[in-house]
Amino acid sequence: MPDIFDQSFVYIAAVVIAAGLIRGFAGFGSSMIMAPVLVHVLGPAEAVATNMLLEFIVSLQLIPAARKHVDLKILAPLGLGAWIGVPVGIWIVVAVDEDIMRRSVSIIILLFVIILSLGWRYKGDVKVWLSTLIGCLGGLLSGATSMGGPPIILYLMSGPHDPVKVRSTIILYFVMSIIPTVAGLFWVGVIDTEILIRVITLAPPFLVAAWVGSRLFHLASEVFFRRLTLVLLTIIALVSFFA
Repeated sequence: MPDIFDQSFVYIAAVVIAAGLIRGFAGFGSSMIMAPVLVHVLGPAEAVATNMLLEFIVSLQLIPAARKHVDLKILAPLGLGAWIGVPVGIWIVVAVDEDIMRRSVSIIILLFVIILSLGWRYKGDVKVWLSTLIGCLGGLLSGATSMGGPPIILYLMSGPHDPVKVRSTIILYFVMSIIPTVAGLFWVGVIDTEILIRVITLAPPFLVAAWVGSRLFHLASEVFFRRLTLVLLTIIALVSFFA
C-alpha cells in the first residue's frame, strides 16, 4: 500500500492535485501535467496506467450530460481509430527504453505547447477517413504516453462546429480511448494491486481539486489561466527531459 509519508508518493500527490485544479479550471492539461512526473517516478508503463485510471474516474461524472449532445457521426470514426491505435501504443510503452519514453513524453508536450501557443487549428472539413486517422493517432498516444487528447482537441475545435457537441464528443472520445488502454494494460500485466491502491488513494484529492478548479473559474480570466497552464507544462516537460 502506498505510504503517505514516502517522499515520491507525496510528490505524485502534489502534482495530481495541481493537475486536478488545472483540469477543473481550464478543462484540459491534467494528463500532460501528470505524465512527465509519473513517468519519472514510476516508469512509463505504470505512469500510463495510473494516469489513464485517474482520467477515467474524473470523466465518469461527465458522461451522462455528454451523451445528450454527442455527435455520433464524428465520434464513431474517432473511436474506431482509437481502438486501432491503442494496442500499438501499449506495445511501445512496454517495449521501448524508459529514458527514451521519458524524453519522448517531454518532447510531445513541448510540441503541443508550441501549437497551442500559436493558436493553430485544423481548418478543413471533418471527414470520416481523417477522423479515423486522427482517432488512431490519439489512441496510439493514449496507449504510449496517456496523452491522447491534444490531437483530438486540435482537430475538433476548429471550423463552425457546435461547441456543446464538440465538448461532448471530446469527453466521450476520451472514455472510448481509455477503455482499451486500461484493458490492454491489464492484459499485459502492467496494472496490479499496487497501482489500483495508488489510484484509489489519489482519486479523492484529484476529484476535489478538479471541483475546486471549476469553482475558481470566475476569479481569473480564462486567457490568464490557459497561459499559466502552458507555462507549467513547459517547465515540467523541460525538467523531465533534462532530469
